[in-house]
Amino acid sequence: MPASVVITDPSNGGQVRLVTGGAVPVAPVHPSLSFNATLGTDDTAVNIVAAKANHVFCMTGILLTANQNVSNTVNATVTIYTADSETTAKASAITTLFELSIGRNDIRDITPVLVEAEKGKWINGETTDDDVIVTILGYYLKA
Repeated sequence: MPASVVITDPSNGGQVRLVTGGAVPVAPVHPSLSFNATLGTDDTAVNIVAAKANHVFCMTGILLTANQNVSNTVNATVTIYTADSETTAKASAITTLFELSIGRNDIRDITPVLVEAEKGKWINGETTDDDVIVTILGYYLKA
């Protein structure tokens, strides 16, 4: 006869649940949302993921695509960071999440990752050379 076991987090009452097929999830079970933005002006803050009150954003992946406007001699540096507002520049970033280099007509796929932004903060990006299209995958969790 199988034993009946319940695992409960005493701090919040949350319980472990089985997913379809009877497995205990050991990774995120939320589907990722997709957020897209074009970093179209050098050294200018662009909001990629909006802040959501009392939530943290868990990033699961990044896709960068640089078009023909990026220099053919120097790569673009893309900085993804958390901020207090959708217009906060990287100089005033709370946390730099990623700083990546990408060349002209190149694609960078950074998956899988699991990075958690601070509660209620915006995720912005800047590039040193335009145009870089940024797609961030992830999901919100109530904090």
